[in-house]
Amino acid sequence: LILGHLSPSDGEVRYPHPLRTVYFPQNAAMELVLKPDLADLDVTEVVQKVAAGEISVDGSLKGSSVEKGSMSELQARSHLGNFGLTKTLAHRRVASLSTGERTRLYLALLMIGFVKNKPPNLMILDEITDNLDVDTVDSLVSALSSFEGAVVAVSHERTYFLSRFASQEWQLQQGELAISVFDAPT
Repeated sequence: LILGHLSPSDGEVRYPHPLRTVYFPQNAAMELVLKPDLADLDVTEVVQKVAAGEISVDGSLKGSSVEKGSMSELQARSHLGNFGLTKTLAHRRVASLSTGERTRLYLALLMIGFVKNKPPNLMILDEITDNLDVDTVDSLVSALSSFEGAVVAVSHERTYFLSRFASQEWQLQQGELAISVFDAPT
């Protein structure tokens, strides 16, 4: 419903204006190796091609202020550095990256679509911590804790991930929604 893939069976869905959404689907990192036009490129090339609008990833970007155009190698490497993809990783083939590295690359590619003064205000993350190492999860938690928008995260990692940044937990059990509110994470 949030992404507009389904219609409500009753009532209506209203969105705040402007809604700028990033959707990170479950197993998104696999998309990068299953698409031959992506898997054989080096990481920096992929960033440049996504920035130019030559190729796209399947994560939904609603309301993004995409500024199609060229991105220099230096700009692409700087962008990748924000996601922990530095030095030699920036020049490796996408297919040679670990699943955790591809997860970071996918998130970096999704964020290309937003100009700095109009970042997303809603992030929907479906099992984003799958295949991430401890340091990357720590970095992700830190980034989500300082994110000024709303985050809807689906995860089985309650203790090491969700409880470190979430202020509410919604659980659907036997057709009933249970909402728990937490103190602000520290």
